[in-house]
Amino acid sequence: MEAQKRMRNARLCVVQFSGLATEIIKNLVLAGVGELTILDDAVATKLDLESNFFLTKDDIGKSRAESAIKRIEALNPNVNVKADVANSKDKDASYFRSFDVVICCEAALPEQFRINSACRDVAGGGKDPVFFASMCMGYDAFFFEDVGPTFQYMPKSAGGDSNGGERKNGESSTANKLKTVHGISMKEAFSTINTIARCKEILGRRMRRHLRLLSTVTILVRNALAEQEGGEYTSDLSSLKRTREKLSPKEAADAVVSDADLESSALTFGGALTSVLSIVGGIMAQEALKVVSRKGEPLHNCVLYDGKRAGGREVFLPPPPVLTSGKAERIASRKRKAPPVEVLDIL
Repeated sequence: MEAQKRMRNARLCVVQFSGLATEIIKNLVLAGVGELTILDDAVATKLDLESNFFLTKDDIGKSRAESAIKRIEALNPNVNVKADVANSKDKDASYFRSFDVVICCEAALPEQFRINSACRDVAGGGKDPVFFASMCMGYDAFFFEDVGPTFQYMPKSAGGDSNGGERKNGESSTANKLKTVHGISMKEAFSTINTIARCKEILGRRMRRHLRLLSTVTILVRNALAEQEGGEYTSDLSSLKRTREKLSPKEAADAVVSDADLESSALTFGGALTSVLSIVGGIMAQEALKVVSRKGEPLHNCVLYDGKRAGGREVFLPPPPVLTSGKAERIASRKRKAPPVEVLDIL
């Protein structure tokens, strides 16, 4: 009953009304969340009709968010659906911290970093929203989940065995059986991945077949961080190649991620096959509902999906080290390595 109450009172914000957002919104509304705000300032184009089933040809040239409201509400009249046609860049921390969950769908990476930081900015008052960031690149997709500085949840099997059937490394259990997990921002997670070898270490041998995808995502993110620090952001191929070479100083620059891989990722960034959008959107919506109800352990802390192999993995990106007594030591959650999870298991 408590989980259902949280669902009915939950306020969620979806940034960018893309094809991926369409799948996420559909699942959230059908599940019966309390309020859903679509933050999107774009107008509908012919291209949107290929992946956004809430839009029709009559909506071309009109606001994407406003045009779809009535069709979304028809799925579940009990959900309060709102359209905010402002640009996300005009929203500050107080805006994002008024929600329980903020889902960034394929916005430019620097803007995803900014929104993630805004969700963690306690000066903005309000809540500590759980943040989701996503990247779609043709057959490939990735999403990251930041539950915030401190997040408490009830293990699904609480009341059963002493461990609640949950992974417990890096977590603490309270007297009322709630468990606590500490999230990290997307920027922090990628700040310590400075070589392709580090990607290999994170994945381990059992998940090495996902090395190309994690390395590609890392190149895109690290490139965005470097460009952002310089005051601008570009995703041109030459810039991505330079970032790739910095990440693989002791091996052939294109040994893991070829020029063709980089070019394909740059060209298809923000777009994906509808089948990929459906699967990834379903997983993201499920995770959003899980953190809203606080029933069950959240993912730690990203998911890689390879559409060509029709398989995905949960991957834990560890936080940066902290200094203790003059020595660099990993914080407790650094030692937690989330085991690989097949997409069918996630679903």
